[in-house]
Amino acid sequence: MHDRNSVYRARTVLTALSLSFALAGCAGVAAPARADEPVISPATHVGGLMDLPDPNALSLAQITEGLGGYLNSGSGPVAPRIEALFDHWKLRPVPNSTLVLEADLDGNGTTETVTVYRDTKSATGSTGVLFVISGTERQYQVDRSAEEVLVPALWTLSDLNLDGRKEIIWSTTSIGANTTTSQVFISDWSPGTVQTQRSDITMTNLMKAEAQGKELVLIGGTKGGFGAGSAQRTQTVRYKRETDGRLAVADKRLVASEYSYHKLQDGLLAEELGDLDRAGAAYAAATEPSRQVLPPGDSVPDEWREKLADAVRTFSQLRIAFLQLDSATPGEFVGKVLGGSWGQYEGLTKSALGAKDRQGACAAATKWAEENPDFIKALNSPRGYANPQWKPADLCGPMPAF
Repeated sequence: MHDRNSVYRARTVLTALSLSFALAGCAGVAAPARADEPVISPATHVGGLMDLPDPNALSLAQITEGLGGYLNSGSGPVAPRIEALFDHWKLRPVPNSTLVLEADLDGNGTTETVTVYRDTKSATGSTGVLFVISGTERQYQVDRSAEEVLVPALWTLSDLNLDGRKEIIWSTTSIGANTTTSQVFISDWSPGTVQTQRSDITMTNLMKAEAQGKELVLIGGTKGGFGAGSAQRTQTVRYKRETDGRLAVADKRLVASEYSYHKLQDGLLAEELGDLDRAGAAYAAATEPSRQVLPPGDSVPDEWREKLADAVRTFSQLRIAFLQLDSATPGEFVGKVLGGSWGQYEGLTKSALGAKDRQGACAAATKWAEENPDFIKALNSPRGYANPQWKPADLCGPMPAF
């Protein structure tokens, strides 16, 4: 027969062991709560993320704690273990991006692992964060961004400002019926902190983001859906650091094309960026009578194809004259450019004959376009909303946004 002290000591040991297992996340069943106490959910088994079919039932705090427990309870390189976990959850990266990257972010000789996590509840509405994992085996620290964003994507790690620290380039994406729109984030990491710059860099259907030296290069810019039209082209936009630290457009080009409509666009983009030689060459190519305006097909209604070709050629001649006026070229040369136009819209350029400067030529051309609306209608005739739509006032400035 056991004495009462022995029984009491045995019960005490069992109670302590049960509590220890519960705190370690190993308790299988939570103890029933008293009627007057709130129900407390059992602790998540932080080392058992691989036991979960998906992460959707966990909060971000649990995911953060769980990643630390998962990594510190095992051994081996971090990146493959993160990849294995995400593969188990069937978490796939945004096309052309990645889920995991490794680099020495702060230049101290130790490699950090960067990853983006998102839930798998919805293809269009999944949310997630950026994680940075630092430290050494069984002593890993998990830091995360304060931002919880839609469909995060990880692109590259690069020292864009050459300060010896690598920045994290990632993005958030909203998904529409036919077109996705991405906003680029740039984050800096130091132990315990992820600081994110919300840049104003956005792009539709972002296909790629990469660092080339001090420049960030984005490729994409098209719009989906039949109504967008087939005359659109993929864009490559290069950003570089300004002295104030912000990223500004250094260059923007559309995929190469030999059609006059696209040559006009190339000239306008080059002129906007200050590359006047490239602009002049593109405008000159767009004026060539033998050059097709666009490929055969559904980009332009048949009844407007010839009108579009004339409108593009005449508008390109006007822009050549603007460049010459800006460079103080002798008036007779400008007069030759403006007076040498032909076709149903030759009145656009000839209206600017005799102008002393760009401002005067611009005012005359704008007035003519207002009085002859068929020209603007022809210039805007490519079918699809993913093409620039001009107004008379736009003829002197940059290409309208599209």
